[in-house]
Amino acid sequence: MRERHTSGPWLAEAADVFGDHNIVLLSSANDCRAVAAVVSNMRDPSEVSANAFLVAAAPDLLAVACEMLPRNLCLTNPNIPDSTVVPLDVTMGELRRIAAAIVKARGAA
Repeated sequence: MRERHTSGPWLAEAADVFGDHNIVLLSSANDCRAVAAVVSNMRDPSEVSANAFLVAAAPDLLAVACEMLPRNLCLTNPNIPDSTVVPLDVTMGELRRIAAAIVKARGAA
């Protein structure tokens, strides 16, 4: 199924100040078109940048979460308590993608 949002990866870049507002532009890494902007009147521009990095990582985080969630898992079965331990097969590649998405969300990519 094709997602309705602009496909990732997204990049947080082009920080600017417009009056009392800090603005960070988010763009698609695939075709460099603008995807969104994080606009805030916060005094601390680093907080605005951190918010933009988190938003830019959303497609990566969504993709990894979708790939790792087993398709045959009975999430809607009310007879299985939340405390049930479910064995999952996870590859090192998947774990590395998760770690990379978290690093990107924190702005350290």
